[in-house]
Amino acid sequence: MKESDKLIYEKSNAYRLHTDKLRWTLLAGYAAFFAVVTRIFSENGDCDSDIKLYYLVSFAISTLYFLVLAVQNWFYNLFAQFVTECEFRIVNEKNLRSLEEFAKERGEVITPFHSSFFFSLLIVALLSSWFLSEFINAGTLTTLVIFVVYFSGFYFAFKKWNSVVYRNLIEPFSNLFNNQQMPKE
Repeated sequence: MKESDKLIYEKSNAYRLHTDKLRWTLLAGYAAFFAVVTRIFSENGDCDSDIKLYYLVSFAISTLYFLVLAVQNWFYNLFAQFVTECEFRIVNEKNLRSLEEFAKERGEVITPFHSSFFFSLLIVALLSSWFLSEFINAGTLTTLVIFVVYFSGFYFAFKKWNSVVYRNLIEPFSNLFNNQQMPKE
């Protein structure tokens, strides 16, 4: 194996492992954030308007966190598929291509769906729905409806990932799609 191919393969595996750790760290951070905020609020929040504001802000933060976790999971899936391609090319004695080339070709068909991380998205969706239901003083049935609608909205966004998130957030803001040319030696 060429030294450049070996380096590409090792780096791609390192990226995959890093994104795996990062997505679990983000989930732990989400839990820790709300544990601290809830503790602070329970000691200082006295009036109904404070409670309403807490639930509304918590819903907004949870929804943004859900999106962050989904994008992070997209990156994990990108790196995992890149590792798989690298292994295939190595076995078939083909030169490896860069992550940027792979991302440009495959990025729009990759989604954040991944079975091992699905439950973390489910946890955040449940909490987001609960925060919204508490904000509007919903009953149990309404809370269930809110969850179904909330999760369905994100499910739709995942199914339409390419047009909803990938083209609008990942492609314009990711350094994977850097159109600058590297200097020639």
